[in-house]
Amino acid sequence: MSVRSNHPNFEEYRMELVKVWKNDTKMIDYCIGQTQSLVKLSGGQLFTTDKPTLKKEFCYGYSSCGQGPTYEECNETIATVRKHLGEVFKDENLEDYDRILDWYNGVDTHNKRPYLSSHYWPKYGANIVTVTWIDEYDRDWPKVASGEVVPLSEQDRQTIIGIYKSDREAMVKRCEEYLKKYGTEKLHVWRYWIDE
Repeated sequence: MSVRSNHPNFEEYRMELVKVWKNDTKMIDYCIGQTQSLVKLSGGQLFTTDKPTLKKEFCYGYSSCGQGPTYEECNETIATVRKHLGEVFKDENLEDYDRILDWYNGVDTHNKRPYLSSHYWPKYGANIVTVTWIDEYDRDWPKVASGEVVPLSEQDRQTIIGIYKSDREAMVKRCEEYLKKYGTEKLHVWRYWIDE
């Protein structure tokens, strides 16, 4: 489900997109259509998440020169995946959410910290933000000193975690509905040769 016109911040979001896309209503409508969730953060900025596509293709590589699993190992993996395809389907579609939630909970961040930065080029002045993960060795570090990016507050971190949890639950429901309607017959598992 994408952001609907009855969302409390919908008109504000549309007006911010107009700052970026001017009179290009197709791009504005496209951006709105690609938005899964929308929330206003404590500083008044708008934060969005993208509407995901459902992963229905699962490919596994094999190598004949030691660059990965052998053909036989790849076939064993595919056989196992096919036995548990419904679970693999759910796991693959939830993987990004789980990884993102881990980051916001401090897992595997590699000492990078979350900062709010403009989702679009700052010159447009749109009040739509994204989260950038940077550390003192990152090429974006000077943006911290200049104030172009600001540390993510605990309150906003919790708000964003809540959005991703909600999006994850929507994906669980979407996967279950898909499996109920189609089973695994429309899911595609295949192999490819990774050597060149």
